[in-house]
Amino acid sequence: MGNKIFETVLNRKIDIFALTFMEDSSSIFYDETKLIHPGEYGKYRENALKDLLRLVTKHRISDGFIITPDDKVSTQLDIVIYKNDEAPLLENNYIDFFSVESVLGIGEVKSTLSKTKFTEALRKLAENKKLHENKKGICIKKNYDSFEHDDFISFLVCASTSFNLQTIDFNDVYKDIEHKYRHNFILIIEKGLIGYQFEFSQLNEKDSKKFSNNNGDLEAKVWYEYPSFTFNKNSYKNTDIFHEVKESDKYYHIKLFLTKLSLVLGYKNLYDTDFVHYLNLPQSTIFQK
Repeated sequence: MGNKIFETVLNRKIDIFALTFMEDSSSIFYDETKLIHPGEYGKYRENALKDLLRLVTKHRISDGFIITPDDKVSTQLDIVIYKNDEAPLLENNYIDFFSVESVLGIGEVKSTLSKTKFTEALRKLAENKKLHENKKGICIKKNYDSFEHDDFISFLVCASTSFNLQTIDFNDVYKDIEHKYRHNFILIIEKGLIGYQFEFSQLNEKDSKKFSNNNGDLEAKVWYEYPSFTFNKNSYKNTDIFHEVKESDKYYHIKLFLTKLSLVLGYKNLYDTDFVHYLNLPQSTIFQK
């Protein structure tokens, strides 16, 4: 049934976001057909998205770079969602650097993308998503043993695309990149939301028997927020699903994105940053023979 007050307020917030992202930014930063101040144009849209995301998470939201204890660094990220009890490891007036342990999610914010630029944005996210494997801090909150709950949550938000989405083959987009590093969500404001679904019919014989014995329906297909699904310690690849914009609710796909993002941020296993791992100091040998 839902709550009418919450629904009304959320719709108004999304209204403001959509108008800021789609109309205000173009009106302010375009002189007839020429883009002026492209850097500020992008920043304006990023800030509009950050304001919206703050509705669905208690964690902090910024932009900048991720650094790891073994001297790796990400490319610059438009959106970095990081633990609410941590600050950037390094910060100045211009850019922030975040420990890999403190980061929960990463995002890219774009305008209208060609097929090539769409591919580039997703591959950039995937390469940065790999950095989560370089963390050395202690896990302080573990919800599940599934590896997907250790990964960064990654998403692309863009105004639109200049190509037919039906022509996209994500196996081509992510060629030579492991399936688990794929995006969690793609929000295309003018067109819809791309996520995943899991089909229980693909479970192996042992897993399908266990699932059926627990009264599971092998014909079922469910929305899943991750590119892979772990069942009984086995990993399965999920298939893409596209939720188009609904005529009856023009913001349904945005509300779905916010709901699912809030859900996965809550599932995320959390790690503490150990400052010493980021310093080149000699290790103590008092407990070694």
